[in-house]
Amino acid sequence: MTYKQFVKLAVLAGAISLDRPSMKTKVMDSPEVLEVIHEMPHIGRFVEALYNCQYQEFFQSLGILQCYCESYYNSNHHCSNR
Repeated sequence: MTYKQFVKLAVLAGAISLDRPSMKTKVMDSPEVLEVIHEMPHIGRFVEALYNCQYQEFFQSLGILQCYCESYYNSNHHCSNR
């Protein structure tokens, strides 16, 4: 697992498990995340939209992230719409 993949999974886990103030301090303002988030624009938009309560953009980003999250680590758990 690369550092970038680790940050991606940490950001996604934080987005679903932390409250808004904690997400801001522990995820969005984290130097480790800020170091690589520009390389993952969809992740950045996803977290910012969730934090700022922009739910239309959040759900659009969520749909885009579904494609990016199909990796070796979670491909067995992917649920397709059939």
